Amino acid sequence: MRTLISRYLAPLSLPRMPGAHWLEVLLRWQQLARERRLLREMSEHQLRDIGISRAEADAEARRPFWEDPRRGWYRL
Repeated sequence: MRTLISRYLAPLSLPRMPGAHWLEVLLRWQQLARERRLLREMSEHQLRDIGISRAEADAEARRPFWEDPRRGWYRL
């Protein structure tokens, strides 16, 4: 268990922050997970309407919820 935690959460190296900020982070992670799930479920027609390919949608949907491009928390 410790290995999983250090493997996935340690690279984030998040600073200690007040509880309100952590709530924002958790809500953002929930939003990212939902958006990525919805991308996975979209039809070809819906993807074409928003201007992305199936390959782009699949690549985004495979990303873990904690990889937030707005905050720079992603794998290199």
